[in-house]
Amino acid sequence: NTLLTEFEASVRGSVKERLGGEPPKELEDPKSNLADVISFAGQKLRDRLEFEQHEVLAALDLPIYLTTNFDNLMVDALREVKKEPQMVICPWNDRFTVDSIFDTDRDYRPTPEKPLVYHLFGHFSVPDSLVLTEDDYFEYLIGVTSNKDLIPPVVRRAMTDTALMFLGFQLDDWAFRVFFRSMMGQQGGGRRARYTHIAVQVEPDENRNLDPKRARDYLQTYFQNAAISIYWGRSDDFLREIAQQKKSKPA
Repeated sequence: NTLLTEFEASVRGSVKERLGGEPPKELEDPKSNLADVISFAGQKLRDRLEFEQHEVLAALDLPIYLTTNFDNLMVDALREVKKEPQMVICPWNDRFTVDSIFDTDRDYRPTPEKPLVYHLFGHFSVPDSLVLTEDDYFEYLIGVTSNKDLIPPVVRRAMTDTALMFLGFQLDDWAFRVFFRSMMGQQGGGRRARYTHIAVQVEPDENRNLDPKRARDYLQTYFQNAAISIYWGRSDDFLREIAQQKKSKPA
């Protein structure tokens, strides 16, 4: 598949650039599994950076992590802090089937000790699960809005009855817009206003928007209407602040 090949090459290039220096042999080997390559890079970054983002999130002791990434970085970080994460892929199309913890353990409920990492847009281990193209996004949105049972009840409740923190998105890109629309379409969405939500957003720039100020004002108004506050800045800066506050105020 040409698209997957090009996508993989792009990801490998990004990993190589992020690591810097002499590329490891795991990255140079074209036969190496892409998820393993990203996990290898993630380990290096967690060792190198004091407040690596997945490491900070793992230390927050949350029961549910929703991700639109295809990799194992969140699971890896949780395992490093002695958690037992359960990875589940959203079955948004009928081209693939995967068993999950909800099939094998009907009594499972996510906890900080045994958290759920729910991959909304697929995982590298199941190529047919990846949401990559514009058509995929439309199919995903149609699937999860027409069949509410595709997403486990515990995840649906988390989307409506908990405080949400959105990290790593450009709020005007496809991934966020589709995820946001599917979330807003969940039954019980009116209860979301009871909670304080935050989205971390890098300032709109001229490369993406002809009028950055107008784009910022639009986003501010759009998400205020959905009871979501915007933190204008980088996600790593935001998480560094959280980690430092947590460190200075032990439980």
